[in-house]
Amino acid sequence: MPKKQIGKGIALFLALSLFEFCQPAAHTNENEKGPAASGPDTTSLHLASSGQLDDVIGLNERWVGGLEGMIARRRIRALVPYSPTSYYINGTERSGIAYEAMSHFEQELNQKMGQKQKINIVFIPLSRDQLIPALLEGYGDIVVAGLTITPGRQKLVDFSLPVLTGAREVLVSGPGVTEVEGFETLLKYPVYVRRSSSFYEHLLAINDSLRHAGMPQTNIRLVEEQLEDEDILEMVNAGL
Repeated sequence: MPKKQIGKGIALFLALSLFEFCQPAAHTNENEKGPAASGPDTTSLHLASSGQLDDVIGLNERWVGGLEGMIARRRIRALVPYSPTSYYINGTERSGIAYEAMSHFEQELNQKMGQKQKINIVFIPLSRDQLIPALLEGYGDIVVAGLTITPGRQKLVDFSLPVLTGAREVLVSGPGVTEVEGFETLLKYPVYVRRSSSFYEHLLAINDSLRHAGMPQTNIRLVEEQLEDEDILEMVNAGL
């Protein structure tokens, strides 16, 4: 992103990251196998390619089903955001909370099943706006990411038990921004968020309330979906 697009601004974040799991909402039989039903347009997902490796590990295949079906396929496709916090590749080494959590899950599952043919976790990194659409289209089995449970998302997917409840959203300001004490101060500066984030939904709700009250609205600026929270924090802190 060009530096001029983020000046003296504010970014909105959760006080703590929540790494939860989600699957498509359970509308079908647990043992159902086969292609996914029609859903959101995924022409922008760029998941399928003609590579032979993709065919082998199932990246080109659309499939929806429960854990029993995943075990039968000996593969669980985990959709993850790509970042040093969640899932990151450095040379031949992989790291991140999502990677470590799913690696432990893979070990526990294989120990419990006691099968000679092991079940493998296949990590598929995507931008955050692609995670749920790809899941619904059958290009992944679970999403492992810091996703806030919202009513809109609950209509689409089933969440695991929350890792953390009662988290607070906080504003993070960059150099040159005076202390934000209320909406009047906030209206002086742009607020940078991803469109796919729950922060964006909440800012829209705030603007809707301000509009009905006849007040000026928050200046929402959208950033690229490839930018993770830590990326935006660094840019805001640097005053870019």
